[in-house]
Amino acid sequence: MKIRWISRYGDCLALAQRMADEGHDVSVALLDVPKYMGEGLVEHVDPWNAGLDEPTIILFDAPGRGRMAEGLAKQGHAVFGSSPLADSLETPTFGRQVAQSCGILIDDDADGIPINLECWYVQGRPCPSTQSASVELTRLFPGDLGPETNPISAITWFWRNPGNKLYAMTLSRIEDFLGRFGFTGPLTMKLLVRERDKRPVFRGFAGSLQWPATHARMADINISVAEWFAAPAQGNTVTVSPTYEYCGALRITVPPYPYPGAALDLPPRPVSGKLLPLDVRVQDGQMMTGGIDGVLGDVIARHSDVQGLCAALYEAAKAVQVADKQYRADVADDAERRLGTLHEWKYC
Repeated sequence: MKIRWISRYGDCLALAQRMADEGHDVSVALLDVPKYMGEGLVEHVDPWNAGLDEPTIILFDAPGRGRMAEGLAKQGHAVFGSSPLADSLETPTFGRQVAQSCGILIDDDADGIPINLECWYVQGRPCPSTQSASVELTRLFPGDLGPETNPISAITWFWRNPGNKLYAMTLSRIEDFLGRFGFTGPLTMKLLVRERDKRPVFRGFAGSLQWPATHARMADINISVAEWFAAPAQGNTVTVSPTYEYCGALRITVPPYPYPGAALDLPPRPVSGKLLPLDVRVQDGQMMTGGIDGVLGDVIARHSDVQGLCAALYEAAKAVQVADKQYRADVADDAERRLGTLHEWKYC
């Protein structure tokens, strides 16, 4: 298959590398980061539309390019990961209006347990085996200290029962709306299960792939990574047949300066359980830090329980040898607290 990733920040680099290793013709167009990010991991193209003179599977890894995606679909390409509707749903006002009109509770002042629900859709129809949930950490330092960042860890799981209680009260209620527009793409509903009455309330939509949760789910799919994405792009329902164990991703960071070009004790083609690369590049066969934003990448694992999962993540993180690396070492405590509460409330 010929596959082109169109990437704003380089989040897709590990997936693109894995697809290339599976034998596909894969390239990446970077839009909003330096072009050398991920250099040597996978073929880079510039400009983003170079070589798109034949039907190509085009994948987006971030929001904000809905009109571009729509134009490419009209040219005959198979597109997944972005659309005008997805961009609109991420707009707070429109997203709230849609959620409220579909009977989903809105409460901006509630306290409770945050959780994300995700499902992939093809022409407005949900792909049941992609229904999943995740809990994330978004602060840089243990104890939820420091500034809010993009998620730096995610624990996720596929739902064994697609008609589960939480999904029925939230995501399932917008299926008719999505069907009217023939929506294709991933959709995440950010929720908070309210402590006062144990009911889920709406926090927002994300109409694009979520990171590092997407990396975490790689640990529990039994099909090739290319097939995982190509099927919905081509209008086909995707079936991943997971084990339904917990999956996790832990983000490894370093200060971006003064460490550009620091050697990483990893092979240039990382294998399962090693680093899924982001701000790195390969020079003379050696993986090096990129020095752009200091996010080296994610390690991933899968286990039947949260403690075992986090132990595997920590072991993988320790194996990444680089000066001043950072990662959250309290993922297990936070996840067990949240999941224990949700289980007590009969949501998982």
